[in-house]
Amino acid sequence: YQRRVHGDLMKEYQLCYLLCYAATICFSSFHHGYLLTHLNPSLNYIERTFNWPVNERTMMASLLLSFLAIGAIFGSISSKFIVLLGRRPMLMLVTAIYLVAIILALIPGYLTLSLGRFIQGYCDGCFTFLVPIYLRDLAPQKLTGFFGAFHTFFVRIGYCTGYIVGLGIPFLRETSRSYWMLIFGLPFFSGFLQLMLLWHTFSLDSPKSLLLLKQNVECKESLSKIYVDEDAIALEYRNLEEQIRKCSRTNIPFLEMFSPRYNRALLVGSMIQGLNVFGGYYALIYYSTNIFKSSGNDSEYGAIVATVTLGIFDILATSVYAFLSDRFGRRLLLIFGVAGLLVTNFALSLSAKYNPALLPLLACLFVIFQSSSLGPTAWIYCSEILPTTGVSITTTVYWVLLAINSFSFLFIAERLGINGVFFTNACICTAGLVFIILWVKETQGNRDVENMMLFLSEEKKKEVNLELEQIEKTAQSHRQRKHQFTSYMHPC
Repeated sequence: YQRRVHGDLMKEYQLCYLLCYAATICFSSFHHGYLLTHLNPSLNYIERTFNWPVNERTMMASLLLSFLAIGAIFGSISSKFIVLLGRRPMLMLVTAIYLVAIILALIPGYLTLSLGRFIQGYCDGCFTFLVPIYLRDLAPQKLTGFFGAFHTFFVRIGYCTGYIVGLGIPFLRETSRSYWMLIFGLPFFSGFLQLMLLWHTFSLDSPKSLLLLKQNVECKESLSKIYVDEDAIALEYRNLEEQIRKCSRTNIPFLEMFSPRYNRALLVGSMIQGLNVFGGYYALIYYSTNIFKSSGNDSEYGAIVATVTLGIFDILATSVYAFLSDRFGRRLLLIFGVAGLLVTNFALSLSAKYNPALLPLLACLFVIFQSSSLGPTAWIYCSEILPTTGVSITTTVYWVLLAINSFSFLFIAERLGINGVFFTNACICTAGLVFIILWVKETQGNRDVENMMLFLSEEKKKEVNLELEQIEKTAQSHRQRKHQFTSYMHPC
């Protein structure tokens, strides 16, 4: 596979440009991962900085975690309308707002911190909606799984970075206030770098986005930076025209997504995102330090080191997925991964009750299954089977469930214990595995029109086929008239 990547694919695509462009886009994914974890190792020091009452610390911490998800709900809903401006302009606009929110969060005070977290959440909701779509529009058809995994890969790097910056906290007890501000301000530099790269180096939007905006010349120029051969550029341009003509995915109203044409695909996408949230991964990410402390490691530094190790396994597993997704397909990896999550959740539940020393090892095994299957596939799959409005809805579902999860986890853990939480996650994974086997269809290698037909009833498929035939006849008639006009204007 490596020989094929560096041999045949290098002859077909400008891989260096594609990799750098995708990495620049995925700085936003890095911010998403960092936002979810950088509060975890510093939460105790924030509590001391703001002098929260002991009996209200659980409530205040849960609210601070939930502000991010609440803001992201509004961001994921509104991003459906902002994306009409184009992928690149929207990403630059949201990144600029994100930089302002970072500065606001650094102003001392619980109110400004909460407001900054809310605005950062709004931007994060836009990021999680836009990045998977942007990567799918940018990547060649053969490499949609590989480049789709970039989103999750950079999210995992953000997670790990959040853990690593927490390593310095135990050594800085006297200056924890200034170090806390450094942790919160670190994404400003990566966000500013991303903004400069999009403005100066990657000045063209994705080819599909440019064609949707009727910028045909810019679209061909963008394709020339992706493909090596002129014939491949012309072929891909015709394919994009055909996709947009047959499957318009931009201006579908929200209510229409619940019609028989889209509701099955919307249900599948929402269920996969729900399993992504309640499968246990985000509970582990949010409160990993406390979980590892309960494993018998009384040292705060030791618990954070164990969490960093968890993040490294996370990144490695996502790297493996990038090379597997286009070879084994989405459905098979989902079944394999969720089955693994089911087993490890049961093992974590038993370990938390009878042998807590095994928790770090089982947690690493858990993130390997999560990041090599369900984590990346949830975002790739939704962007493949749904139009942009549907992706906006499933992203909103993700953030609503994440807000519920982040707000309720501490209260549920206090009542059920860590073992009860993992057992509940195992039950959810059991139901999710049955759902995937019965409902999820393979999308690897398909184009938009083919994915749209996967979840339609036979009656609806006939209706859609008739519509597509009519669209094709209209397009053919238009081409004939254009050819006749050209022949008349240029008789020679």
